[in-house]
Amino acid sequence: MARTVGDTSTSSELMLLYAVRALVARCCGLIPEAERLILHYANKGHFKHFGGSGQVIDPRHWGAYDEELGFYIPVDFERSTVKYVRLPAAQATSYTTRLRLDDHLEPFYGAAYAEMREASLARDQVFSMLRELELLPAMASEQAATGSPVSEMSSLEPLSSPTREEPQGWQAKRAVRFLRKRYPPEGKTSRKKTHKVLQAEFAVDPDVVAENRRHIRRDPSEEVMSMCRNYLGYID
Repeated sequence: MARTVGDTSTSSELMLLYAVRALVARCCGLIPEAERLILHYANKGHFKHFGGSGQVIDPRHWGAYDEELGFYIPVDFERSTVKYVRLPAAQATSYTTRLRLDDHLEPFYGAAYAEMREASLARDQVFSMLRELELLPAMASEQAATGSPVSEMSSLEPLSSPTREEPQGWQAKRAVRFLRKRYPPEGKTSRKKTHKVLQAEFAVDPDVVAENRRHIRRDPSEEVMSMCRNYLGYID
């Protein structure tokens, strides 16, 4: 039986990982980007209320791996499963370092293999992530505000392959519009171009400057800009 873990001070329904990925992918436009955003927010401790059956694995460690030490915590979004794998020392790429670590930590080790099945995240914290990224569609925001049943959102089927749908949200639309204008005709950029450079180019763009005079708006975050670049594609 699945159980909830973490901060339970407020009532919050849980969404299985496959449903969380489906929702985020429909907001940002790409499955790989959706998985990256979920893990990024999980690793920085955004999801304080989560659930699952079997071994409890804190979201702050999801997706972690260390080839030298032979530790892996892979996330299977399709099956809503998180695994903990600790290989034998002989299979770690840094055998001597792993042996030294084992000397200190072996008394505290649990099983070398464990699974967290039915891994789930709190719906309200998923929506708060989307709001922070300014990716939440108006309809979903309305459902979150009115406390609509989670089934309305969790019934979304995972996308079978990366979609070419344009990322949603007003910040994403601004970023896509800027990229297509700055790098015509398709808005493709070089992977070597840093976010700092793009941020500087965005800030001095005449259309952006004029828009900011009419409305005080923040510039798109690095996550939003990265998502839009992935959608538009790269030249290298």
